[in-house]
Amino acid sequence: MQSLYPKDRIIHILTWCCKEDTQYMFVLFALSAGLLKLEPQVRQLRSLVATQSSRNISYDYQLFLAISYACSVISALLYTFNDTIAKQYLTRYPVAVAAATESPSRWSVPVSYLILVVDMLGLVLSFCITRRLLKTEHHNTQQGISTIAKCIIFIITVFGVYMSYLVYNNRSALFWLDVIDYIWLIGVSLAPVSLFPQLVMHWYVDSTSPGLPVTYLRSHSISLAFLIMSKVAIRTANVPYYLMPTNLGDTFYYISVQATLLVVLTFQRIIYSRARASYIAPLNAKP
Repeated sequence: MQSLYPKDRIIHILTWCCKEDTQYMFVLFALSAGLLKLEPQVRQLRSLVATQSSRNISYDYQLFLAISYACSVISALLYTFNDTIAKQYLTRYPVAVAAATESPSRWSVPVSYLILVVDMLGLVLSFCITRRLLKTEHHNTQQGISTIAKCIIFIITVFGVYMSYLVYNNRSALFWLDVIDYIWLIGVSLAPVSLFPQLVMHWYVDSTSPGLPVTYLRSHSISLAFLIMSKVAIRTANVPYYLMPTNLGDTFYYISVQATLLVVLTFQRIIYSRARASYIAPLNAKP
């Protein structure tokens, strides 16, 4: 077989990715996005351990991120290993029964195990960072978990417990699948807006900070690009909704909100960096 030139090899690989195995490539794109999101977390944890300083870090951001990872992991595990959830899923979505006719006894709600492992790693990192932050001396008195974040978590928890109580005592038309869907929804809703507290902190609390590091913004931007590629791959392959992994995370809501917040955070860093440079330059000037 005649060897391909480098250019032809690249074209061949891209063709294979976009046409032949797109149904698998969208999972790989989403997996790459998840791994890229972990890289800034690792840097953040190393910085916390080395400097013992919580500056530039929003406590609410890390807390919301940990909760979103936890909800994703819990819902994925219950979707996968709970027979009651699988039966209720098939009852609610009859179209999925056709996908389970070959081996209905071994069928389960579609979940990507690779993405589940990445979410578990993200949960461990976010938990370690949040725990480290709570033990670190605050840069100023306004740092810490905000009252708004505490109220949000309280309302989410109370509503979830109330739903579970209704299902357990058969006092409503809800099923355990609804409770798991609620947990999944919390994770999907908190993940994209988790950057908002970071934005608010730099704007109102610590305006002297240059903002998030460039490497942090770059990793999140590339991760977002991979999610967009995953979304395009799903449309190209025409994957039915009932066969898509529930922990994929490439919703239009997530992509649009994250893209908006990343653009604002990038402009925020540029503006603050220039203002800081113009302020420091006269101080360093020779008399």
